[in-house]
Amino acid sequence: MFIPQITQKRLLGMVGLPVIFSMILACTGGPDGDDDQPQPSSPVSDSAPSSDPAQQSPEEQSPETEARDESASATAEPAPTAASAGDDEVAAEPAAQDAASASDGDEELAELVRQLDFTTARMRALARAEDSADSATATEYRELAGRYSAYAQELPSVREHFALLAGNQQHRNAAMAEIFQGGALTRKVMAAVIAPDVQVTDDDSEILPVVLELARALEFSDGFQPALQRHASLPPGELRQQVSDHLHRQAETDPPSYAAHIAKHVRTTDPVDLVDLLPMVTIFIQNHDMGDEQFQQDYRGILRQAAEALPEDEQLLRGQLFTAAVELQDQQFSQEIMALLGSGAADMEGLPPGWTLADIGDIQLAGEAQFIDGAFVLHAAGDSFWGNEDDISMIWRKRSGDVSMRARLDSIADVDEWGKGGISLRHSLDADAVHASILASPGDEPGYRFVLGHRDRKGGSTSNSGSHFRPLPAWIELRRSGNEVIALISSDGEEWEEFARQEIDFPDEIYVGPVLNSSIADQRGTMKLTVPLDELF
Repeated sequence: MFIPQITQKRLLGMVGLPVIFSMILACTGGPDGDDDQPQPSSPVSDSAPSSDPAQQSPEEQSPETEARDESASATAEPAPTAASAGDDEVAAEPAAQDAASASDGDEELAELVRQLDFTTARMRALARAEDSADSATATEYRELAGRYSAYAQELPSVREHFALLAGNQQHRNAAMAEIFQGGALTRKVMAAVIAPDVQVTDDDSEILPVVLELARALEFSDGFQPALQRHASLPPGELRQQVSDHLHRQAETDPPSYAAHIAKHVRTTDPVDLVDLLPMVTIFIQNHDMGDEQFQQDYRGILRQAAEALPEDEQLLRGQLFTAAVELQDQQFSQEIMALLGSGAADMEGLPPGWTLADIGDIQLAGEAQFIDGAFVLHAAGDSFWGNEDDISMIWRKRSGDVSMRARLDSIADVDEWGKGGISLRHSLDADAVHASILASPGDEPGYRFVLGHRDRKGGSTSNSGSHFRPLPAWIELRRSGNEVIALISSDGEEWEEFARQEIDFPDEIYVGPVLNSSIADQRGTMKLTVPLDELF
């Protein structure tokens, strides 16, 4: 069984190497185990509770017992798997999906199992066995009844392990170890935790993130459909985003296996409840040929419905929806979604599609950038944005022909009096590249000083054109028209004033975007630049 590196580190920190080693052996059936080997269950007998130290709570175990258990777990030989057991030995119990398939077609039993009501399921299975005229079918139902009986006895213990995950941290190691060693019932309870309609603990949402991580570590594919159900039932927020991230990572492990589930979910769920999944769906459509032409048409309709219904204050969802539309690489459709979303702001995880952060020149502290509440937030250091070379951070995309960018410069903070921020057009990302930039910096006069800074040839010196003082926030626009670069400024984004114009010999394709330099080599300044959605793409 493969456990991702990040998950390994987290679990090692929680459980410790000896226990993790025994847990992995239990999950895989030993060093030579098959990843597809069914997971054995451990039915609880009707006898009194075991006095085995492994079954005791951490408070009941002495230090000597704990040390002995840790040593044993690191050195014990793994139990034989069903594949290696002799013919006269009882085979390991099938995994949860096998139990479900045995009662395939019996909707009542399937629902009872899904609800973890194994006592009623046992009685129903025995009744089916008595009523069946076919001996093979009767035998199958009796076997199911026996399995459900074992599950009913195990269930309180498994519930307790999951409850420990949601409770005191000191109990979690024991709970995690038991869950890793569990069989089919453990996986059913994991699915129940992930699903929205079966409560396993007082607050299953507390342990949901842990169980999602366990599902990935155990390669528990049966948790995908319950996760889709949970996602649809959750309100927007951090927990739903965690479920969305889990679905994305799980789906990427085997896209063809999950594509049909995703397509069905998209078609049957309210578009607004889907928004944070839509970037994943777009990726599947583009990269994995998910759905036929009709589905892809339906999908665009879903994007339109979501864009019409999303309120303006849902910035993160607006950003995710717009990302999903843009990734379809259909500019006309992106413009349509933009119009439906209207003028409200958007948040995006990382930077909007097509935008990249770059450090240019001699940078001691790397730049950082986010897109929050409809604005680029750029954190950048750098010694100088002047002379023959620049030390700056820039959020850029490439544009060709006559281009422009307009934005509202909201603030520049934590910069030296020579620090500068604004919008730049650059020939390249070289430190000595030709550029033309609207730059604002703190000045001696009231407000910020705005100039059109430019380097007319590679490696040449930097000059300023124009000079304009204005308080922040202020709207700025930088245009290239032919060989001319034009700098404009506005208080409201409606009435514009040109304050500088300069001829610059740029190639057809240039770099465009926000730029910042703090003029302090070892300290980042911060600039917030609000950009209308139609300027992003």
